Amino acid sequence: MPHTANLTVAVFSESSGWKLPSRLVDQIAGVSDAIRVRAVDRRAELLSLLPETQYLVGFPLSDEDFARHGKSLRWIQLTSTTPDLRIELPRLTASSVRICTASTIQASQRAEHAVMLILALVRRLNEAYSAQLDHSWASDDLSNTIADLEGMTVGIVGMGPLGRAIAKRLRPFDVEIIATLGDLNNPFGGVDEMLAPERLDELLGRSDVVVLAVPPTSVRRIVLNRAMLENCQKSALLVNVSHNRVCDDVALVEMLSRRRLAGAGLDSFDSAPLPESSPLWRMTNVFITPRVASVSPRYWERATNIVCENLQRLLGGQSLVDEWTAEEGREQTNPPEPATSTTAIETAAK
Repeated sequence: MPHTANLTVAVFSESSGWKLPSRLVDQIAGVSDAIRVRAVDRRAELLSLLPETQYLVGFPLSDEDFARHGKSLRWIQLTSTTPDLRIELPRLTASSVRICTASTIQASQRAEHAVMLILALVRRLNEAYSAQLDHSWASDDLSNTIADLEGMTVGIVGMGPLGRAIAKRLRPFDVEIIATLGDLNNPFGGVDEMLAPERLDELLGRSDVVVLAVPPTSVRRIVLNRAMLENCQKSALLVNVSHNRVCDDVALVEMLSRRRLAGAGLDSFDSAPLPESSPLWRMTNVFITPRVASVSPRYWERATNIVCENLQRLLGGQSLVDEWTAEEGREQTNPPEPATSTTAIETAAK
């Protein structure tokens, strides 16, 4: 069968010499005999193939590269989080290139990470660990501070693939789940109440736990400042596993120092790495993880499954998983088929 399109796999680190394993490239190539699949591990090689590439997996390109060499592109599958997607995606979609993000690829492990941080805060794991380091049997002290997640109200800010995955994992804990920044016309079944974006302050005030899960593709730029955080209950806990900056760290430090927030679990920060001088390091009511929420030993397997599913859908004229549309400014999730999207992906997607 003659090839009708060229697909270039550009998932590599030129500095370390790492590239997508050949067995996964072969899995992509096995989707259709009509597609010629080529893998590159150097930027120069990518640029040489780009003029005749219709489908691109990965996106190690600058705007200039895309403008000069990417005129044949029809579909791009991102495999990791790009910090400035709000800027880049509209430019790409304006050129009629279809874009699929990495949201579903990372949703499972990010959701698990969020639940881990919630439970650690609610059950006061920080205090237990501090007592452990002191060889102190602090059962009496801990008994006065440990709480139950059951019966709490959890507010999720951002109902993309990550927010939905968090809600799904929280449901067995018998919590009330409210959310915002989601599709009001097609609410996710795992949420008890979906609030309009204008009611964010209400969500903050009602929630015992606030979870920030705003996708990098969100056209609504949300950054929680001091005035917004003042809406939170003094006993509230804040967990941030967003892909991008959605909370003012200076304001958060102030709120935690004044005990206007009871604690925080953070995997997302104003800047990374978090400066050594940040007061967050020294706060006993804060858990810090160094942007590892997306890490998984099966990352690239999961990513490859999504690539293969989207390629099959593309060739079959079907809607794509996590396609970003400029008109609506959001992702069309279209969850992957269970047979294709086994939970699988990488270690280095941070």
